[in-house]
Amino acid sequence: MGNNESYSGKKSNNNNCSNTQEKEYIVPIKGTELDYAERIIKYENNRITTTQLNNMLILFVNVKKKLETCEGALSKEQLNILKYIKVKLVYQFAKLKRIDFLEKTTLLKMLDAIKTKDDFNKVVQYVEAIIAYNKFYKED
Repeated sequence: MGNNESYSGKKSNNNNCSNTQEKEYIVPIKGTELDYAERIIKYENNRITTTQLNNMLILFVNVKKKLETCEGALSKEQLNILKYIKVKLVYQFAKLKRIDFLEKTTLLKMLDAIKTKDDFNKVVQYVEAIIAYNKFYKED
């Protein structure tokens, strides 16, 4: 699969996480997004603190724990939890007057595209990459 391609597949309906019919989805993370995480942080000029990013990660880790036993498609209730993350992120970054950072990361679009636990885990990896590159490039 090339850097500009996306993976598409079918959602499985063989678990207890959702009772939806099979639908096609596109996984929101490709290898290039991890590279993109580095570019975002490299050119942010340290305007986002590690604490601010760690607060963002806490939101994702808490949901990841709730989804541990889930396989396949997420239920409507679980998707609503993802919407809540989106609201919390918008509030957090609006309060900091840094909505531009949130838009650059495309996290809001990624949250909208999540349909499975695997999709969510890939977004968590992307958030972890943003934090790792912030730590690497931050001048303390």
